[in-house]
Amino acid sequence: MLGRVKLSVYKGDITNEHTDVIVSPSDNHLNHSEGVAKSIFDKGGKEVEDASRDVIRRKHGGFLKDGEAIWTKPGNLSCKYVVHVAAPIWNTLGPKKSREILHRACLNSLLEAEKRKATSIALPAIGSGSLGMPKDICAEVMFDTVREFVEQRIAQKKTITDIRFVNNDDHSVQVLSKKLEILFGYYSLGDFSRGGST
Repeated sequence: MLGRVKLSVYKGDITNEHTDVIVSPSDNHLNHSEGVAKSIFDKGGKEVEDASRDVIRRKHGGFLKDGEAIWTKPGNLSCKYVVHVAAPIWNTLGPKKSREILHRACLNSLLEAEKRKATSIALPAIGSGSLGMPKDICAEVMFDTVREFVEQRIAQKKTITDIRFVNNDDHSVQVLSKKLEILFGYYSLGDFSRGGST
């Protein structure tokens, strides 16, 4: 726990999470052609794809700034909203800039969820797959951002009480679990066989 917020790490398919919000990392044009974003589009269906393209075209001129987030309805997914975020490309931007953008992406995802009055959110290890960010750096930045988000809003009425880090590969899950234990002093790893949350 971090204050009143439960932090947890799970191995599983993020598209099966029964959270209010699922976060979908993408590029600046919301081209969901691979990784988690493709899985979310494939399962969410045409409604998610059409809505995200419509929002980015109407409100953002077809381009999301680095770390910027937008939301859409979930289509066929079990969540209430999908938050799409422009993730950093490690090999293009380098370590310092990538860390800054990941911090923005993670924080904006949480803020967007809170604006929707969400109580729960599921995040993947943003930028650590095909975009190339080392998983230990990704885990460190994301957990530091979550701490900042929770502590800065400690005096305000928060809606989010459940933050889940959900990935389908062992390496991401192990790195996140270890970093959670180092930074927050407890080990929280969900059941590998559960296939989603209730």
